Order: sequence, then structure tokens, then C-alpha cells
Amino acid sequence: MLKLVVHVPHASFAIPDDAWPELLFPRAAVEAEALESADLHTDEMAKQAWPLAEIVEADVSRIVVDVERYDDDSKEEMAEVGRGVFYACDHQMRPIRNALTEVRRDELLDRYYRPHWKHLRAKAADAVLVDPRTTTPVPACRNPRLQERDMPTYFSPLTERSSKTPKIAFSRLFE
Repeated sequence: MLKLVVHVPHASFAIPDDAWPELLFPRAAVEAEALESADLHTDEMAKQAWPLAEIVEADVSRIVVDVERYDDDSKEEMAEVGRGVFYACDHQMRPIRNALTEVRRDELLDRYYRPHWKHLRAKAADAVLVDPRTTTPVPACRNPRLQERDMPTYFSPLTERSSKTPKIAFSRLFE
């Protein structure tokens, strides 16, 4: 039987206490942005859909550290619009966070990003990796320089279609 690992990088909307002083919006606005940025309920969806799978979740909201971005902004195209590994802008492209020092960047990477990837790599070795989403086919915020043909394909198990891929019956793989 195949080993299944489910990666849930964006279900959390947790913001640790030490991140609040860096954030520019009032608490309610930051919390609303964290909710809008989250793939809500993908953690519960994964647990219900694949109860025997190993589930790897991010500990904090992606507005604190987005574990699915490159940690090197020169490699991350979304860093150009303030949505790299550390979000500087909200969905409306308004500044949401003070600039981070290199020391603070490394601290956050060491606390959240690097352990997440170490854990995911260890669990996903010799496994099938599933990364469920609840986002729309067109992201709310994207780099305006990208052409539609350059956009990745988005497939949500909650929808019946995707613009570039057929529906995949994951459940049959693990019967």
C-alpha cells in the first residue's frame, strides 16, 4: 500500500504574540487578512478524507511565514508584490508589516519555515504527497507581470473542474 502524506500549508490563521508588533493594521484587520489568506478547513478536510495519512501542517498563518514560498526572495516571484515568504502587503497591496531585519527573518525561518520543510521532506520520502486547496482558480493576489499561460493550475477537491487538469480521484489510489 502506498504511503500518503497530506501537506496542509495554509489552514492556520494563528499569529504568534511576538509577530504582532511587526504588523501595521489593527488586530481585527490583521485577523481578517489571515482568514482571507488561509485555505480554511483544509486541515479538517484532510483528516476526514484521509484518516490514515500523515498530515503535515504549518504552525502559523501564511501572513507570518508562508512555507510554500522560496525563502530566498530573489527566487520568489511573489516577493516582487510583497507576498514572498514574509508578507509585506495584504490582498489589496497595502503595506501590512514593517520591514524585517535579517536577524528577524532568520529567526522566523528557523522557528517555522526550516523545521516545517525538514519535517515534510522526512515524511514525504517514498510517499505520495497531496496538497489540498480551497482557493479559487484565480488567486486573489498575483504578480501582474505574469501572463495567464504562466499561472499554475489550481485544483480544489471541492470543485468539479480545473482549467488545465482533469479531476483526480485520489480516493482510488489508497483503497
